[in-house]
Amino acid sequence: MVNRHQERAQHVVASFSELLDAPAREAITAAQYKELEILVRQAIADELHHAAEQVEDLGHRLRAEVELPNLDL
Repeated sequence: MVNRHQERAQHVVASFSELLDAPAREAITAAQYKELEILVRQAIADELHHAAEQVEDLGHRLRAEVELPNLDL
């Protein structure tokens, strides 16, 4: 999944770069583009982690609401 995050981050940074005019694009160094890519990748990971926590919490709440039959065995 990390590769998917990296590919998506690279796509976002490339799309951002295309929005800039030539002087602005040339003013940004390769290291700065790489740092932006890292920030985007981290933001993706953070959002997915948060979503996973929400799903996990929902699972706990649903399990807590399930009525288990009392079989009196």
